[in-house]
Amino acid sequence: MNDGELLKRYTEEQADPAFAELVARHVDMVYATACRRVGDPHAAEDVSQAVFCLLLRKAGGLLAMPDLGGWLHRTTCWKAAEYLRSERRRRFHEQVGAHENAYSQTPAAAHPAQSMDDPWSELAPLLDTTLDQLEASDRQLILLRFYRRLPLKEIGSLLEIREDAARMRVQRALERLRQKLVAVFPGVVGMATLAELLETRAAGPAPAEVVSRILLKVPATVAQRGMVPSRAPLSVARGRQSAVTLAVAGLVAVSVTVGVLSRPASSTAGRTPEVIAATRGPAVPNVLPRVNGQRSAAASSAAALEAPEVTEKLEQLRRILYSTVLDTADPPNDLRECLRELGRHPEPAFEVLAATLRDATAPAVARHRAAWGFWLLTQQAPEIRERAEAELLAVLQSPEAETLWLEAATVLRHIGARADTVTGMAAALAANPPALTTSLMFWESAARTVPQATATELRPWLEREGPYRFVAASALAWVDSERSAALAAILIEGFEHPFGSSTALQQAALSGLRKLGPLATEQGPRLRQMLNQPELVRSTWLREEIFETLASIAPQLRSEIPEVEQLLHQREVESALQAAMEAPSAGVPELVAGLASPGTSWRAALQLGELGPSAAAALPALREALAGSDERARSYFADAIKAIDPASPKPRYERDDLIAAVRGLADEWDQVRSGVPPVDAAWMEEFLQRTEVSVPTDLVVQSRRLQEIHPRLHEVWLAGLLKLDPALKEVLKGGGN
Repeated sequence: MNDGELLKRYTEEQADPAFAELVARHVDMVYATACRRVGDPHAAEDVSQAVFCLLLRKAGGLLAMPDLGGWLHRTTCWKAAEYLRSERRRRFHEQVGAHENAYSQTPAAAHPAQSMDDPWSELAPLLDTTLDQLEASDRQLILLRFYRRLPLKEIGSLLEIREDAARMRVQRALERLRQKLVAVFPGVVGMATLAELLETRAAGPAPAEVVSRILLKVPATVAQRGMVPSRAPLSVARGRQSAVTLAVAGLVAVSVTVGVLSRPASSTAGRTPEVIAATRGPAVPNVLPRVNGQRSAAASSAAALEAPEVTEKLEQLRRILYSTVLDTADPPNDLRECLRELGRHPEPAFEVLAATLRDATAPAVARHRAAWGFWLLTQQAPEIRERAEAELLAVLQSPEAETLWLEAATVLRHIGARADTVTGMAAALAANPPALTTSLMFWESAARTVPQATATELRPWLEREGPYRFVAASALAWVDSERSAALAAILIEGFEHPFGSSTALQQAALSGLRKLGPLATEQGPRLRQMLNQPELVRSTWLREEIFETLASIAPQLRSEIPEVEQLLHQREVESALQAAMEAPSAGVPELVAGLASPGTSWRAALQLGELGPSAAAALPALREALAGSDERARSYFADAIKAIDPASPKPRYERDDLIAAVRGLADEWDQVRSGVPPVDAAWMEEFLQRTEVSVPTDLVVQSRRLQEIHPRLHEVWLAGLLKLDPALKEVLKGGGN
């Protein structure tokens, strides 16, 4: 039975085994793709659930598709991008409240550092976007052969062709994929290596708990939202959970057995460290104090230090940590590259990071980078995770490390909360209460990933005063609907309390209320009264957040509050645009229409970019949008224009794009600065620290100025720019360079 027939059977008969079979066929591909795109296994689980939820919602238009692999892969990329955008927005507000300085995480920076095998580390970030640029028939073959790992005979049967014809078509599709990868990255692997990498790394088995949660939560979620794809009454759909539970037990047993018997041993190498860790047994309990004693791998560490290439990379790591060049990505861009290469030698790298983090005399930016370095290193070497957590928890326990508290809590959240991490965090905050409010995002994430452990630690805090009570309520809002009324009251109380005056706390309060939704409707009038407070009148973004919260918890107020009416109307428009964009028949016209609304513009630009040159008709609309007022989506517009027209330079380069060239320029500047006049030196220092967004013509002006200061600076800058984007060559040549 093909995918379309299974989906039809599920929608018409409410047959749970049909849905279980669909999940079993595609969950490995969906989960692995989500992991690559978002870099967090817990977020990848949420993305996977959203993808299968959308599958059931859109079932009516997909019944004629015999294979849903291509649709699911593309939808996974969209949902992952949506998560990253939400994450960037939350990160922005969190940093504003804590540092009075906004740091935003780009989608590229949110990807995990990949395995230390060089070909895969270069291939993985390009794979999914490039795959979606193939013709549908080629994409289907790649997904069937390398993501679902079907034998050629079975692929031939599915496509109604002979086995040798299937082999030929797979080879041709693989070569077309390789050619597209070569256009982006000339050093990509050959055909044989590409096939091997896809075979062993493109889609490892999803953890059994991910499968079970999808089977339990997705049908229930669809039913509860009134989106049951069949004509069955809602009460029938709600009563299906017990049947699904039985299907879960059977499918999990089958999936685990099949995984043991049929997966090649090398497939583990392609899975992210978080996925590998999730399938292992219980971890050793975390230890809160620092780990300063002897290392179990001291001998191998000493041997590694003798290798010149390791010593050189460790020096590079120190230079990056202590560099004065501002890099606003979290984690810093080239720190990611450096630790990827040091992943085979985690012990000396760990020692450098730990020494920097512990050094109270080190610059704050160096210690911040070291904290992020722990996250990157745990991606490469999961065995150092517990020691990294111990270092970060020690920071949160130290009153002297106040400037690092937020960074430590954020990195712990990215590493991923375990039950032991939750216990260690609670102990650290009990010893150092002032660090409590920096842990808000950690607790929210922990509530979603280890709800039982989080509830056990935080429920007693509801009986305490001040921030403890507030932090507990903001996290428990995600897992404890039975206490919804009490939690909503605590969140409102915290919002109004003096300790809740920071942006991060206000954001957490409103986020918790929105999560509670109509369960918090009693707080609607009180929240409405806050709009008259002077500080809220002056804060545009906070007023917008309150209007959004009111729309979620008390939509009945739309007729009384014009802003709520406007917001809900905008949501309805954006929902219609998004539905049109997600329809199976959606094409360039529907995506261009999505550029008109701020709520869908970034997503439309992302999808247009994924279409590549085939979306050339959208270029005028994208260029018009780039020149418009939608500042938050401009980087997406620029990326899409470059993806559609790769022969032309990107229309604007963000600081993250330029950071490698700026860092190389800074290194050269250290060598030549002694002979440069003070006026030129001042311009140069400003240029290194403040270079943010540049259009190609600005780059020409900047390169001319560098030529005037010192020819060597000019050469290094041009080399860095051309490595970033070879299409800049003609622009720079036209500028007299």
